[in-house]
Amino acid sequence: LTFSIILRPELPSEEMNLLPLFVAVGIAAAVESVISMKVHCKWPNDLLLNGRKFAGVLMEGAVSNNAVDYVVVGIGINVNQTIFPPELEERATSLRLATGAPVDRDTLFRAVLLSLETEYDSLSASGFHQVLPRWLSYAPIVGRRVTIAQNGSALTGTVRGISKHGGLILESGGEERVVFAGDVTILN
Repeated sequence: LTFSIILRPELPSEEMNLLPLFVAVGIAAAVESVISMKVHCKWPNDLLLNGRKFAGVLMEGAVSNNAVDYVVVGIGINVNQTIFPPELEERATSLRLATGAPVDRDTLFRAVLLSLETEYDSLSASGFHQVLPRWLSYAPIVGRRVTIAQNGSALTGTVRGISKHGGLILESGGEERVVFAGDVTILN
């Protein structure tokens, strides 16, 4: 199931990195309601079942006058796929593989859209930073040792939390750094 939505949040540009977290929470809640299994979020834009990726979020947007103008959110969910390329077999899954039964795509699509709309309306009213505790409830990453691959290099450390702007707070070499992009691998 792949689709895109366009958002026009009233949001300062420095808070744009909260949007993938909000979308992940919306998808996680919807998927849990449809398949009755625990979903985990992997910072910043992946969703996992049993440690394997089943969904991802990509965003592209525009900023003007230090505020978000619009964001196009691309969402991909492996619903009933049963075969993956060899290079993905050990890291990817689908809802069907995780549950052992086919999942109705229309039901899932409606559940995801409703969940995203509900989350968006709530966060628009209360502030997008309110997504942080909800996202953390889906992401057992705080206190874990990770490696973050960025632009051909790697940074290893312990996750201390999520910043108010959606960055991963990483303690590495006795210093705390806030990271806004990269591919996270959990080491322990």
